[in-house]
Amino acid sequence: MNFMTILSICYGTATVLLMIILIFLLTFHKLFIYSFYRIIVMDLILNIACWCNTWPHRLAYSHVIPQFLVSIYESSNVILTTSQFLQSFFFHVQSLSTIVICTHRLSAAKLENANKIWNRYYILVYLGILVYSYLVTKLIRFQKIHFDYGIQRFLIEDLPEEDKMFNGSYLFLFFTSYALIIMIMGGLTLQQVRERLADHADHYRQLLQRLSKVAICHTIVFSLYLCWQVTNSFLSYYTSIPVLMVVTDVVTFSMPYILLVFDLNVRVALKNVIPIQIVRGSVGDSSQNNQVS
Repeated sequence: MNFMTILSICYGTATVLLMIILIFLLTFHKLFIYSFYRIIVMDLILNIACWCNTWPHRLAYSHVIPQFLVSIYESSNVILTTSQFLQSFFFHVQSLSTIVICTHRLSAAKLENANKIWNRYYILVYLGILVYSYLVTKLIRFQKIHFDYGIQRFLIEDLPEEDKMFNGSYLFLFFTSYALIIMIMGGLTLQQVRERLADHADHYRQLLQRLSKVAICHTIVFSLYLCWQVTNSFLSYYTSIPVLMVVTDVVTFSMPYILLVFDLNVRVALKNVIPIQIVRGSVGDSSQNNQVS
């Protein structure tokens, strides 16, 4: 394995462990009763699955290909083809999850019973996302993967020109749609939250600010993934894979650190689980857990 692969394993494994701890905290700790945290839990779970899915391609296109991957390919190519499918699948999943996070904050700023509605239906929302993402991913014309024993590398077969044009139109349509929706939802969320802040007491205003900062910051980070989708068409497949891995790591691993920076409740709960001193300085207070957004 090269240095970047080893580095990815180290920081990836550490961050995934942190994400798993956060999933349990946000699910079972009494501080996290709001529906917004249910949405964040779903996002964390999907991001872990997305990161795990990157590893077949990381290893297949690394400088030194592990022999076990070649042996698996010789038995059945299902792992690489499935990973290839899931790359596009998670593009839709992560895009829609970001939209859902913004939608939650927007609905919480406009509807008094938004918290109750989201607590009841958030699982159905994410089931719908998974079904939709699977169906639209089935439309893509995927390139076939084969192993060249002469040069000891995995290679991608070229698509017919018609299929390339279809994939380009497909990518442009969904990228443009998601980008516009995310920008519009982010702008509306910021506007609605600012208007609502003026009408509430200080402690409730701080709560709204804290959760909304998490949503807005996550949206900004996710825009990196959308930027990769634009530049991807100008890169060769073998160049785009390492770039995709870096972008995927940044997007996938951003949420736990965004929570640590902006949500004091998360830091307080985490300090009770992990015996380390976490840096202070967030908006909000752990005593605000009786307010509903």
